[in-house]
Parts: sequence; structure tokens; C-alpha cells
Amino acid sequence: MAGVKMATVTVSSAGTRVRFIAADTAIKRIYVMPDFSNTGSVYVGGSDVASSVMGRRMLPGNFDSFTVDYEEQAGNLSDWYADAETSGNKLHYIAVLVGDG
Repeated sequence: MAGVKMATVTVSSAGTRVRFIAADTAIKRIYVMPDFSNTGSVYVGGSDVASSVMGRRMLPGNFDSFTVDYEEQAGNLSDWYADAETSGNKLHYIAVLVGDG
């Protein structure tokens, strides 16, 4: 049975991307939502994510999910990053982990 990992990523310094998690963690889906109290957009993407680089721009309180084709190869939670327009902005996520069943 697959488990979940829930956490909050805080972008301490605007323009400096933050990795969701350092350890390799196999996932099949991830749900993301910027905190309602954020004062600017948060950007979600890979290791090159920034407000000027390809990434998913999310406004405070928006919600989105991404599915990974884990039948071919599981996604890795450590490949996900966030950046923000405003220092201190937060992003909450729930990752559905790849399990045995």
C-alpha cells in the first residue's frame, strides 16, 4: 500500500529555489498549494525553477496536482523545487509515495 508524505517548504529568500526534500523518495503523484498568507506567487518545478524559468506559477491558495508515470519509472520527490517572488512564502505539499500494492 502506498503512503503519503506531507510537508511545507519555506522559501526564505525570494529568488533562491528550495528543494522539497533531499533524500530520494519515489512518488506517483504530488499535490501542491501555496499558503493563503503568501504575498506573492510561488513557482514549482525542477532544479532550474525561477520566476523567469519554466515552472508552474501558483498564486496564494491555488491548488494543483501532478501525476508521474510511475509504471515506467517512479518520480522522485527530491527532483521538485520551489521559488517565490517574496521571501518567507510557503508551499504545502502532499506526495503519494510508490508502495508495494
